[in-house]
Amino acid sequence: MSSIDTLPVLHAAPADGQPWIVAKFGGTSVSTRARWETIERIATEHRARGRNVLIVVSALCGVTDLLKAIAEARTDEACIRVAQVDIVERHHALHRDLELPTRNALDGWLARLDQLIADPRRAQASLPWQAEVFALGELMSSTLGAAFLGARGVATQWLDAREHLRAVALANQGTWSRYLSATVP
Repeated sequence: MSSIDTLPVLHAAPADGQPWIVAKFGGTSVSTRARWETIERIATEHRARGRNVLIVVSALCGVTDLLKAIAEARTDEACIRVAQVDIVERHHALHRDLELPTRNALDGWLARLDQLIADPRRAQASLPWQAEVFALGELMSSTLGAAFLGARGVATQWLDAREHLRAVALANQGTWSRYLSATVP
């Protein structure tokens, strides 16, 4: 595991003995180059003190609302396309602002959004489908952030939270909350 890990949510610390600092940044804090330079400075300062750093990020400001609009629109193609175009434009704009050389990883997430929009589960707004749609916001922002930090020479490893967290069902918890408001022990 490298010095700074970027993922949408937390994972367990390795057994290397170094203390961990978890730095959580919300949507406004990850939406511009200047904000990512602040994240870089904070992480670098912690590393200089001998700490491992885990960066946890939200979706870009407003993107979760756009993803929610896609989920709620179900069969309203015009509404879905407006939200999708806005999501693409915001991420492409940040990509340009960060001056990253390629968009490959980001384009992969945007292609996944295309697939989810075309998915038959959309018409019923199935809960597993909604969970996949909503997760894209953090996956895209953390991918861009990891690429930026790496391009700036900060040792960075992007981790997919879905591979490191396990949600557990609680007593009396409904299906909606199991998918869209999960509890991680």
